[in-house]
Amino acid sequence: MIEIEKIPPAVAGGILTALSGGQPPEYGVSLYTEGLGSVIDIIEKMQLRQMVTCGNGFDKIIVAPFGHGKTHFIRTFREIAMSQNPPLACSEISLDAGNLNLKELDLVFYEIMRQIEFPKDDDEISKCIITPAVIAQKRGFRQAFESWLNEKKDELISQGHDEDKYFDFIENLRSRILKDPIMKPAFKQTIHLLLNGFRESDYTTINDVEMFFQGDLSTQGIRKHGLAKITSDNALIYIESLVSLLKVLKFGGLMISFDEGEYQNFSRSDKSRTDVLK
Repeated sequence: MIEIEKIPPAVAGGILTALSGGQPPEYGVSLYTEGLGSVIDIIEKMQLRQMVTCGNGFDKIIVAPFGHGKTHFIRTFREIAMSQNPPLACSEISLDAGNLNLKELDLVFYEIMRQIEFPKDDDEISKCIITPAVIAQKRGFRQAFESWLNEKKDELISQGHDEDKYFDFIENLRSRILKDPIMKPAFKQTIHLLLNGFRESDYTTINDVEMFFQGDLSTQGIRKHGLAKITSDNALIYIESLVSLLKVLKFGGLMISFDEGEYQNFSRSDKSRTDVLK
């Protein structure tokens, strides 16, 4: 993580600009966080590191009044999760996004895929702080996965390899996905289709898979590609398969955070808020 003593002026300016709007910045929160160290240390040591090493997930519910730093805490912890070895991918979801109900797991999965971000190093985080538009370019499963593949391709080319070596990399990745014992066949089939799209620069197929993972692909499109429709009954399988894919990509797993926006608190009854969170 970036050391506070070494923050470039442009990064500091980006953080201050975000704070002037009354909300913590999407990235850079940990650089000015005070007072949460003991709590975060306990969760990191007792649960986050254990999850990465043992594969056991955990959940935390944070309850606090307006303005007490819930979003600040979530974003601080997200940066810590991304700095683990191996790092975690993250998906921050607002429960005000269409009044998302957590009982509708298909809609939850779609929102995870819209908001997912792969781990970022200090340089990437600095770029996100200075130019917030950079976040949108790598947010969402299609964008994150495509950026990750492009980075692998650039690495191979910088090492003197040609494009064939990159195609070998994709085929090796495909093989590891097919052999994975946790990912379900329906999810593997969709990733197989997406890898074909990236390999052949077939953006029609890439866009179709992106829409499928966001619940926007038509029934005709689903039939065309022979995909299995995502429903509330099978969405958990897709979520578990996503986590397994992230581990194939050498990440530690997935951190999902659900944040209830403050402005809704004043108009939503206690009962309706409880129903959303059930």
